[in-house]
Order: sequence, then structure tokens, then C-alpha cells
Amino acid sequence: SGYDPNVLKYKFNLSAAKTFYGETGAAKTGQKITLKLVTHNDATLMQVANQLKQQWENLGVAVQITAFDTTQLQQE
Repeated sequence: SGYDPNVLKYKFNLSAAKTFYGETGAAKTGQKITLKLVTHNDATLMQVANQLKQQWENLGVAVQITAFDTTQLQQE
């Protein structure tokens, strides 16, 4: 396993994502979706988590970020 250059890549397209999301069951029924993102309490990983949160929230999906230190992650 690892990097596969043959994997289909999609360009970022918020409009298309909103259209696709609007056609799914949760959006049709008015349900609110909340993702729980668990990450390591590391500055770089927290930046990535916050960028993902912003992108999901632009789509209308709430995101809760929980950061743990290494010991806590190993126990969870």
C-alpha cells in the first residue's frame, strides 16, 4: 500500500459538492450531519483538521474536532 498515481483525482468544486450533497438522503430530509474528527494534539495536524472543518462547514456539515495526546489516543 502507499501512493498510487493511478487513483482518480477530483478537483475542488464546492458548487458540484453542494449539488451532490443536496441530492443525498440527509439533505433531502433536512437532517443535520455532524462529523466527529479525532486527531493528535499536534499543531500541524490541528491546522489540517481546521481546514477540513472549514471545507465541510462550507458544504453545510458541522464538524467537531477532538484532539488527544499520544497516550490518550493509544487508550481510545
